[in-house]
Amino acid sequence: MSAYIILIRKELKNQDEMKTYTTLARQASQGFDAEPIVFYGQSIALENIETDGVAIIKFSTMQEAQSWYHSDAYQQAKKHRDLAGEYIVILTEGLS
Repeated sequence: MSAYIILIRKELKNQDEMKTYTTLARQASQGFDAEPIVFYGQSIALENIETDGVAIIKFSTMQEAQSWYHSDAYQQAKKHRDLAGEYIVILTEGLS
């Protein structure tokens, strides 16, 4: 069953760190069944959460998503994400 990692950026604090994070996160996706679905386009909060941007990445399974997230390569990228802004990150199962 598919899985999605949803990254909700509440506030961007450092654009240079964001650029570094984006580059490293894309590199970290190599070798994984990861497909960007949404990547920081315009977003509008309709209820209870202010957002500065959203990214959604589709994976083939929950295990694949967790393996990517916990990989050494992504954890190195995450250090820059943490410096770039404030995030909420969710892993959720898809319908198919």
